[in-house]
Amino acid sequence: MGCCESKMSLNKNNLLQNFKECIEKNNVKILTKLIESPEFLQNKESLISQLDSIICTVRGLKLNAMGYALFLGRNTIFQLLYKVTCSLSSTENLLQHQGIYLITLICSKGYSDILSFYLPLFIEKHSNDKPNDKSFTLDFNIETGPKSTAKTNYTAVQMAVQYGHISIITIINEYFRNDMNIPYELDIEYQDENTGENCALIACRYGIYPMVKFLHQKCGANFMIRNKVGESAVQIATAGSRLHPHLQYLQIIVYLVDVVGVDIKYNHEETLLLAEDKEIIEFIEKKLRVLGVSAKKIELEKTSSEPGKVHEEDGQEHIESRRFNFMTMYAVSCGDKDDSLCSSISDNRSVNSLFGSTLSEFHK
Repeated sequence: MGCCESKMSLNKNNLLQNFKECIEKNNVKILTKLIESPEFLQNKESLISQLDSIICTVRGLKLNAMGYALFLGRNTIFQLLYKVTCSLSSTENLLQHQGIYLITLICSKGYSDILSFYLPLFIEKHSNDKPNDKSFTLDFNIETGPKSTAKTNYTAVQMAVQYGHISIITIINEYFRNDMNIPYELDIEYQDENTGENCALIACRYGIYPMVKFLHQKCGANFMIRNKVGESAVQIATAGSRLHPHLQYLQIIVYLVDVVGVDIKYNHEETLLLAEDKEIIEFIEKKLRVLGVSAKKIELEKTSSEPGKVHEEDGQEHIESRRFNFMTMYAVSCGDKDDSLCSSISDNRSVNSLFGSTLSEFHK
């Protein structure tokens, strides 16, 4: 029956299998009996050592007992293993050796119960970590073998935003509400070193309307900054709508302009050229008219298609054929026809497979 409920033999041959089955089936009752058995207590040191070593591999990720419980979201078992003196440091080191932090795995998978338990432990040990102390190169050999590599520099809290885990952001925001010393891993205002985007801009890029509202209303996140290629939150959302038109980008753009107060006039020609959704185009053009700016996407496209066309804007000459620096950068980083999006979207396909939620699941 499952984890050997009637026979509590803990020799070296079946220990790992017993524990592994209990973790898989979330069988806390049987696991507790195993831990309290005379066999375990008499050989605790050597058995704990085995549990702290690799017991399985999931999608290319090597895991020990605590890591496996974490990966499957077994909060009670995770805490039980910790209390029985399984090594949290060994679990962290094993994951870090493979290019990922334990806090990142928790936040990415949305395990709020585990985060509530682990957060004080993380703060105690990692409060002084610096951004250049870590790397987020994930290579899990999920489908296509060693050549399948996903790279991301997103912090743990940024990954939680990317996957739409509001419960995770809630815990982090409440925990640090009156604390100015926030580790960069959990700082919603920390700007990604590659894109220059904080959690607010990342939520806009990935089309997560509930997260945008939550970050603004509950966290006071800064939507006014611009990323490293000079994009505003409105432009980032507009760019995102090209690749994921089924998500709530229109609602995001309306919210950014009407509620947050992001300047719709900023680089408005670039914004219109990025826009493909009819309703988004109509909204931007209407807002610009109210502000006394006469601009239409169809006319801008016609003008930009004429090589060497020069026009006046704020007293300066601009060559339309330049096609805007940020669009050029995206074309280079993505290497595909969707030149409006940073590689942070296209490079995370295997990460989606490992961590769970995909973009299309956010707004079911």
